[in-house]
Amino acid sequence: MQASKTSNPFKLWKEKREAKKKEIAEQAAMEITNDIAENENKIISVLESVDFLHSKLPEYELNQSSNPEHSCGDIEYATKAIVHYLKKNPQGVLIDIRELDTRLLELAYIFKDAVKTGKISTARGALKAIHTGVKDIRSNVPIDLKENAQLYVKTYAKYLDTCINYCGTARETDELRDQCLRNKEALENDEKSYSEFIEDFKQDLDNNAAYAEAFYKLTENDNTDRASWTEVERTVHRRMVDSRVEGLILEFRKVTLTQGETRLALANARLETLSVKVLNIPIVVDPNQMNKYQEEIDDLFTEFARVDVEIDESLRAVDDIEGRIHQLDSAPGVVRAREVAAEEARKVLEDLKKQQEDELNSKKDLTDWHRKLGIRSEEEQARLKAEIEARQAAEIEEMMNETADESNSLYN
Repeated sequence: MQASKTSNPFKLWKEKREAKKKEIAEQAAMEITNDIAENENKIISVLESVDFLHSKLPEYELNQSSNPEHSCGDIEYATKAIVHYLKKNPQGVLIDIRELDTRLLELAYIFKDAVKTGKISTARGALKAIHTGVKDIRSNVPIDLKENAQLYVKTYAKYLDTCINYCGTARETDELRDQCLRNKEALENDEKSYSEFIEDFKQDLDNNAAYAEAFYKLTENDNTDRASWTEVERTVHRRMVDSRVEGLILEFRKVTLTQGETRLALANARLETLSVKVLNIPIVVDPNQMNKYQEEIDDLFTEFARVDVEIDESLRAVDDIEGRIHQLDSAPGVVRAREVAAEEARKVLEDLKKQQEDELNSKKDLTDWHRKLGIRSEEEQARLKAEIEARQAAEIEEMMNETADESNSLYN
């Protein structure tokens, strides 16, 4: 069954994203109070409750460590560093920062859920956003001028909204990755079943002269009067049709996997560029500069929408093929009905392969994508990514070694 298409993909993106965000966003908003210290404790509590031991994240992701002296992987270590920093460096400014805390709490919940469910890109993106929000944004609210502080909070609350949107896009990419893994497993099972089916058929042909004779006759010409076929010929013909159907199901699986893996690679590449762009927006306190970066933030919302639409289309395309597989596999047992289904499926398969080739050829070049986000080349993106990772790694060590800072205390 073909998935229904919308005439307004951006509306579809918005509806889907808002529905997905609603539960966590409402939970975070309800929990934030007027008490800054209490809000900090809620963010700390969520981060401390992340269960790395029972996480569905791959072991390589959990255990990957850039420092052999650390007792845990980078992702857990960074989480501990953020918690330590919040405890040792409480925010005591007399400024309303609830807009920031609401979004940080939401990101903490997103991170916790991503670790639990094994969503790799989502977990990475959420943790980096929390890091930036706590270390670079929340701890640097300008307190000299109230107007500046209000503009700062509003601007970077919207920046954190962009990070939340990034996590939504990352989750879609994770879903595509999970679907590829499921399709790979299904293909392996189908290949095994098909191999066993063909082997059994071959053995029957080798061991039964009547079967072999019927197979040869039908292979040479299966358009003879079916009413005149012997029972053996009908049996062999049915198995020939079944082998054709099973072979087509296998072909559909291969197309599904190839399509999914290619689109996943494209989605990962674009997600990486978005990550570099989001994390490379400087955190400044000057109102004029903030307005400039506000424009960049607004542009990113548009790009998130475009990426999400493409990922959704990829997921729908794979679902379409899965529907074709199901139709073919569920074709009625009557031999002629399965023959017709196989003939129709073969035509669809040929069209899908041509469509896939045309579509992927048109999307291979990421130059225009880099240009839209102000990144001149893949080399520049790699350099920016390395700089961001080095900076955040150094900051994580600083945060872990943070001692109590009395300068921001309300009671100083």
